[in-house]
Amino acid sequence: MNWRAATPQQLRMIVWDTGAHPVLRQEAAAELSRRRRPMYGKVNFKLRKVYPR
Repeated sequence: MNWRAATPQQLRMIVWDTGAHPVLRQEAAAELSRRRRPMYGKVNFKLRKVYPR
C-alpha cells in the first residue's frame, strides 16, 4: 500500500482495526506520526560568520 497517498482517515481506520495485520497497523501508525512531526526544527540562534585574524 502507498502510505503517503492514503488519507489520514484511512490510516486511522487501519491503526484501530483489530483484524488488520500487525505489520500494516505498525506502518500506518508510523506514517501518522511522520505526518504529525514538525517539518523543520526551530533554531534559536543565528550563526555568525567568524573570519580568521
